[in-house]
Amino acid sequence: MKKLLPIIAIALTSLTACKETDSAKNVATNEEMRKELKQLYPSLSVAHIGIDVHEFKDVTIILGDKELFAEPDAKKEEIAKNIAEMTYKMYNENNYLDKGTVIFTPVEDRLHNSSDPVKEYDMHLTDIAKAHK
Repeated sequence: MKKLLPIIAIALTSLTACKETDSAKNVATNEEMRKELKQLYPSLSVAHIGIDVHEFKDVTIILGDKELFAEPDAKKEEIAKNIAEMTYKMYNENNYLDKGTVIFTPVEDRLHNSSDPVKEYDMHLTDIAKAHK
């Protein structure tokens, strides 16, 4: 019996720590995120906003907006930090957040490709998750 107690404790901990992941919920959250981003940054109303949640862990947000792309790096870092907080609040319940990236590109009418200019910023989602615990 003494040998079973640690196994039972680990099993119970694993069960209570599980999240129910649902891709349909992420699709709905993606639309909600697009609306929020357009409200916060009006230039995004005519821009391309791409959101990908890969395997319920890694979130990539692509902002195809000439105006935001032209902002100084410090401003883009601030925007990425704001988006990281939004991402945590909106996606954490349904996902096991790990990596997060905000990609700025001046390409507004389509998904960017490898020859397009981009600037990438880490969202530091694991740090945000630790801060919220």
